[in-house]
Amino acid sequence: MSSFCQERMLLGRPCGRPAYVDPASGLPSDKCIFHCYKETGGFTEFQNALDAYLSSNPKDYDFHRFVFPCRGWKFPSVFPECAYFNYAVFKGDVYFGLTRFQKKAVFTEVTFEGRANFCTAKFNWDGFFLNSEFRSLVDFAGAEFCLGQTDFRFCKFRGDVTFFDCKFQKGVAFPFARFEKAVDFRDTLFGGNSDFSEAVFAEPERVTFSGNNLSHVSFARCNIAKTIFQRVEWLGIPVWPKAGILRRWIRNGVVDELPSSGQVNHEDLAQTYRRLQHNYMENYRYSEAGDFFVGERESLRRGKVKWRQYASIDFLYKLASLYGESYTLPFVWLAVLLLLTPLALLAAVGSDCNVTYWHAFLENLELFIFPRIPDASCAATAVSRLTICTEKVLVVLFVSLLLLALRRKFKRKSF
Repeated sequence: MSSFCQERMLLGRPCGRPAYVDPASGLPSDKCIFHCYKETGGFTEFQNALDAYLSSNPKDYDFHRFVFPCRGWKFPSVFPECAYFNYAVFKGDVYFGLTRFQKKAVFTEVTFEGRANFCTAKFNWDGFFLNSEFRSLVDFAGAEFCLGQTDFRFCKFRGDVTFFDCKFQKGVAFPFARFEKAVDFRDTLFGGNSDFSEAVFAEPERVTFSGNNLSHVSFARCNIAKTIFQRVEWLGIPVWPKAGILRRWIRNGVVDELPSSGQVNHEDLAQTYRRLQHNYMENYRYSEAGDFFVGERESLRRGKVKWRQYASIDFLYKLASLYGESYTLPFVWLAVLLLLTPLALLAAVGSDCNVTYWHAFLENLELFIFPRIPDASCAATAVSRLTICTEKVLVVLFVSLLLLALRRKFKRKSF
């Protein structure tokens, strides 16, 4: 057995520190005090060794595969250089509260067996927690991630987690992360593109987003049907993106719908909108639920080949009433129909009929309200009769869509 630790450090070099001798048994280990997995009582010895290492290597914060005991150790409040904790194991509670990481902080595949406290910590550059496991409570309340990447992909959170008032200035990545208990994202700042794709919330009803701007957050393939959303702001998406002044007509949406976010998977996007719609319907927030229903229908329509996106019943349904969610559109179409039909009638009967537009409008309105056989003034020809019949069919259609939209707008479920 070598008298020096052969554990590989960050760059593949061997540790080279003296092998640790258990004070209880007197038996040497094949690893140094920093890499020894054996539970010992030498906490003071560990802290002294850690202090000696930090003082002798002021710019080398390589804690690769270190095993930190349950108690009796502490870190400096400022890490002026990159800090590497790859594959480290924290046997007990760890406190990084108020700690300042001036450069990159890497906690890749770290195991936190006790509580992990990063409350009000500040990460000036990258913060990597890729594939780490948090087996107890996690506290990032008030923490700030300023520049670079923040990566929690594949992390496993076994206990309650709080990111209350946490600031991700450049966004954060949670793809494939698993949250097994309560998660608190109240007042969390998502400053850049953030990603919860395929993140798993084992108890979604205990996950809270409150006071957040979620306009740049992706929830693709994430189970958010029962997640709590309070006072959140979604991405504003134009209902008619290519219609000039109508671009001001905005609905709630998610960032995955934007082409700039990458190749759009319309099936996944529709599923996200479907889950959000279910979530808001269950909480009696029908206006926002209607926006997400429109997003779902739009996603399914845009998933078709180019010509079928417009030559379809779905597109006509959108034009007529925004998929049954707008009562303004059917009303506008009714007004246009009642105003244009007299012009069509005048054109059909020709110049021989000495009838003004106002007379034709009143007679057309009277025919609609009180069905009867029209006189010869404006409805004598076959074309004019066909015009009147077509108008009646369209009026019935738009009135039905208007009533449907009003019902969706004001319907209420009984408690």
